Order: sequence, then structure tokens, then C-alpha cells
Amino acid sequence: MAGKLGNMEYGVARFKQCTGIQRDESLAPVSCVDRYHVLFKEPVKYPTFLDVSGLPAGGSPHTVFDGLFARNFSFDPEGADGFTVSWIVEVGYGQKTKGDNEDVGRYTALEGGGETQDVPLIYDAETGEAVLNAAGEPFDNVPNVPRANTTILISRTEKTLPTDAREKLNNTVNASAITVYNHHIPARCGRIEINWKETLDKSPYPIEWTYKITIKRNPVKNVGGDAALVDIGHDEAFLEEGFHFKKDGKLVRFREMETGDEDEDEVMPVTPTACLLTYTGEDGRAGQNGNAAAQAFFKRVNAYKSANWGTLKLPAGRPSTL
Repeated sequence: MAGKLGNMEYGVARFKQCTGIQRDESLAPVSCVDRYHVLFKEPVKYPTFLDVSGLPAGGSPHTVFDGLFARNFSFDPEGADGFTVSWIVEVGYGQKTKGDNEDVGRYTALEGGGETQDVPLIYDAETGEAVLNAAGEPFDNVPNVPRANTTILISRTEKTLPTDAREKLNNTVNASAITVYNHHIPARCGRIEINWKETLDKSPYPIEWTYKITIKRNPVKNVGGDAALVDIGHDEAFLEEGFHFKKDGKLVRFREMETGDEDEDEVMPVTPTACLLTYTGEDGRAGQNGNAAAQAFFKRVNAYKSANWGTLKLPAGRPSTL
């Protein structure tokens, strides 16, 4: 990402400070957090490791404290001024322990790739806003467009045997943000598929587990009552529209009418079409409920169950057991 703001290059992390230093009884450091500052141009709002240079790799040693290694990463927005977006990246360091890798034998595959799926073009990929015609109404027919998702494939031998608890993690999305092989995945933006097979040898690690993670970034505006751009990940967004709207607690059918005289004694209803709704189900058309323009909102639907992936101990960076 080319360009500068002052003496800071866009997309290049700059070290700010080391904080939260914890020490043991001998005063040797056991953990700390390094904070980095990074700037982005609009409309980059959800950076990943692919967008940032200058950060340490997962598992890399601390530059000052011996025995501490990068274990986790977090991206937090600091502010925006309309031209740039400022983020703080925190890198958590800790000690390696025997328990870190005692259940893992060796990694047999680490692959990155992509998958493309066709999705209906109901919102703008740049702005996240609903696609409407010049009158502020949804189109009757919209094309499908291909959108690519990043995939990470991890295979490794483990002592862990197949259990119901492990199987229940299959086809779930991450309940909280997680870093996997240098990819920061916000909550609900990763979906995991889990497979296993016997290694059929005398190794103490009898099972080869395969984890396929699909990362989907899905920024949408006006989700529910939130006007901000929200990354809904693997969730789905449906445009709030229908043949009825709520008024005084009752459902009222949308109707277009032609009147025969000023007293509206003669009324000819016209075949109704679906119209926009507000997120509370009221009439969202322009000129209704004090709306100067049409209001378009999306309903967010959880397409997958969420789960805590912490028990899988997926590598944050390049594993040391390669």
C-alpha cells in the first residue's frame, strides 16, 4: 500500500511500546505485550496480516526478552479522520511450555488457497450499502457475482482421539477473534471443517487431523439499527423488504392506488410489489414516517453455530515442529 502520512507509511506497523510485563519470583519476564501503530487509507477497515508489514511472525522470539515468543495478535481500531484509519496491533508474548506441543507430533501439510462462490449482488462491495434503483427501491432481479474466500489447510498428527466434543466443532464459526498461521480472523469470519484418519503406525500420535478454515470477510452497512459498516463474516444478510409493514402494532399490506375523485370515494387497487422496510418493520419508503429518502436495512442471520476453537490449539504462526 503506497503512500505516506507525515513520516508514517501506510500499511507498515511502527513499534510504540512494550507493556504489561509480568515477571516470576526471580524477576525473569514471563509475558509482555508489544503495541504497534499502523495507518490505512480508506476504505481498508478490517486489516489482516496480509495488509500489514513490519509485524513479528507468530512464534518468533521477543527482540529484548529471552524465552518469550509471539503467541497471539489482536487488531483494534483507534480512530479515523475521513482520510485514514488508525489501528493498534497488540502482540502478546509468553513462554513456551511442554504442554504447547506435547499433543502434536508433526505437521504433514500447511497450505493456503482460495474458494470462489457466487453470491447475489444485493449490497455494494466497497460501501456495504444496499443496491437500490434511482427511486430508492430494490431491483426485482440482481446478478450473481463471484467472491473469493481465503482458505487455510492444516494437517498434523496428534495424540487426540476422535470424540463427540471434537466432532461438534466441525462446521462451526469462531466465537471470538483468533489468529491462525499469521491470519487474524475476527469473530464469525472463520468456518472450520475437521477430518481425521488413523496413521496406522506405531507412532505415539495415532491420528492425523486435518483442519480446513475458510475466511470470509463480509462488510455490510445498516445491519439492524446499526448504521456502521459491520463485518458479518459467514453470517448472511437479507434486505428488509416485503408485502406488509407494521403500523400501530398491526400488519398493513402495501398498496398503490388510483383514486377516482378528491374525496377518494372510488379506489382502484394496483397489484402490490415488495417494498422496503425499516429494521423495526415499518414503512421504509421515501416520504413515509418522516423519511426524506428510502431507508434500506439488512437482517443478519446466523448461518452457522459458533464455538470456541481454543481446544484445537491451532498455530498462530509458523509451527516450530515443521
